[in-house]
Amino acid sequence: MWVITRRRWPLLRSIALIAATTFALNISLVFSGHITHAFYSPLSRTWELMAGAWLAVGHRQGLPWLARWSSAQSWAGFLLIALGLALIRPSSAFPGGWALLPVLGTALIINAGPNTFLNGRLLSWRPAVWVGLIGYPLYLWHWVLLSLVVIVFGDNNPTFRHASRLVLIVVSVLLAWLSYRWFEIPVRRSRRGFTALGLVLAVVALGLAGLGVYGASGVPDRPASFVSAKAEQYVKTMQLGSLASSRDCFNPQASMTFLQKRGGDTYLPDPWYCEIGDTHADTTVLAYGDSHARAMIPTLDKYGKATHTRIAFSSIGSCLPLAGITVRTDYPDACRELGERATRFAGEMRPKAVVLIETWASYARPGVIHDQHAVTGEQALRSALNTTLGTYQKLGIPVVLMEDNPHQHTSVPKASIRFAKDPSDKQLNVTAVTRASYEQQQAAANSILESVASQYPLASVLKIGDALCDADICPWAAQHEFLYYDSGHLSEAGALRVYPVFATHMNAVLGRKP
Repeated sequence: MWVITRRRWPLLRSIALIAATTFALNISLVFSGHITHAFYSPLSRTWELMAGAWLAVGHRQGLPWLARWSSAQSWAGFLLIALGLALIRPSSAFPGGWALLPVLGTALIINAGPNTFLNGRLLSWRPAVWVGLIGYPLYLWHWVLLSLVVIVFGDNNPTFRHASRLVLIVVSVLLAWLSYRWFEIPVRRSRRGFTALGLVLAVVALGLAGLGVYGASGVPDRPASFVSAKAEQYVKTMQLGSLASSRDCFNPQASMTFLQKRGGDTYLPDPWYCEIGDTHADTTVLAYGDSHARAMIPTLDKYGKATHTRIAFSSIGSCLPLAGITVRTDYPDACRELGERATRFAGEMRPKAVVLIETWASYARPGVIHDQHAVTGEQALRSALNTTLGTYQKLGIPVVLMEDNPHQHTSVPKASIRFAKDPSDKQLNVTAVTRASYEQQQAAANSILESVASQYPLASVLKIGDALCDADICPWAAQHEFLYYDSGHLSEAGALRVYPVFATHMNAVLGRKP
């Protein structure tokens, strides 16, 4: 921008070119899976600053059409921001195209000017203006306080998750006002050169201090390495495993925000599945499902290698690929196609068995799935299972419906081991979900599985509760290993705890000796 202004190049076109280029970089990074880079790199976020720059120059040059339909612009901007709040989720590929909602929304509201109802009345209300003035320091302070408390004390205490968090937000507002009043305003109003020099020196000092801490591998109370070897070992077990992390076996290009057809009605790549286990074996088993199926890859792979079985596997997150239903997800067409390709594969390749692994209870809730008659919830799940199992029954292929694993009620208790010198299973399992709660979680869904499977001689239900729970709890950790990757997905260690019951059940289905 400095070069452009010095050389007197056309400002509006130059700004638009910079915005388009950096927006394209943002899209490219997100589409290629580098979402963290897209979020933090200034190169991929410059287009957002350019939106404001373009508006500023456009008004300075007196573009007449910017002032048209100002009231409609303000409300359209408000609507875009509201849509962003409603639609952007933690799992969304952000910034990507999603960032257009808040950026364009903000630009429209700013461009609408002060004479609209929204801007002149609501956003000019003194409390709203005051929040805006302290907005940036509030953005900085609230995250520091909330994150620090979670890191040090954890967030497993229900009292902290509600009352204490509210207190921290109030403290954040107070600190934001103090920062604005006693730091930001004096700096902005200062015309003395030593203010800028002082700020530069402060940033340099902080940078050198950070470099010193890095060079010393941390400070005594906060080492860069783990506090203890045992803590480090716990964290190392909190993983899905190399195969489960492979993109070839999970969300095959379907999880991208900008999913496009690959020709005709095809949404999945070829091959649409990966092969695990003994990939050269003559015996084939088809296994597919959602992200919980992905977490079971270590068990599927181990069984395939131990029994000389080729496992054809595919999964898409938040996907229930059963016949006759549509799933409320970011990629319903890819999910539907996965179900169609699976049954087509079964008809052509005749696998010895089919294994379906799903978060069954989540799809039994109203509104998550629906059939062509707009039936949702448990009724839709029951109908879809009947249709799918009926198809495999006609093909003469056994189907195994695996019950879902326990879902923990809290986030992973990393804080319990972050500063612990001698972490233990007992310490980590204080917040583990109870066996009774797990059975209650899954009762309705498991009842549907049992009821539908009982109607088809070749269908069976694999119960995994005893493998992951004792009489009282379904532990976070056992034998110094985390059994979960997050609160709902099993880690590699957790999946392998299911292996004995899985192998026994599959051997019975396939008529093999134990």
